Amino acid sequence: MSALEILHQEAFDKEIDVVYRQVCNGKKSMCLSDDGFKGIVIDDGTLDSSGEEIVLLAEEMEHLEYGDLYSISEDFNTPIHRANRDRAERRARRRVVQRLLPVEKILECWRNGITTLYEMAEEFSPLPEKFIQYAINDYRLYGELPQQY
Repeated sequence: MSALEILHQEAFDKEIDVVYRQVCNGKKSMCLSDDGFKGIVIDDGTLDSSGEEIVLLAEEMEHLEYGDLYSISEDFNTPIHRANRDRAERRARRRVVQRLLPVEKILECWRNGITTLYEMAEEFSPLPEKFIQYAINDYRLYGELPQQY
């Protein structure tokens, strides 16, 4: 099974509905949770690749799994609401990085002489280069990867 198929199966097993429709507010994806219902909406018309779809689906599943949710109707002009949203997004992305691209895989690439972003994108296909760079920066932020290699 592909990574995308595995995520869809996990969503099904956790009774999370995944639908493909246009998403409001210019976002590419969002999750919904209300009175026992859990759902994920992905705007497949805006996706650049299947790798991007994997990252978005995984992130929305993390939001639902750990309750890192916020209302899209909140006024994000207030510092407290921006902080809550940013915190929820950061936690979900951190877990997605750890799940889809464990630090050990990056270190293994480096040990094997695969050091450029382009080479790593080939190694970790279909994950997008943008996500791989984000993962490297995230691991560096937490001291799990050296600042330079």
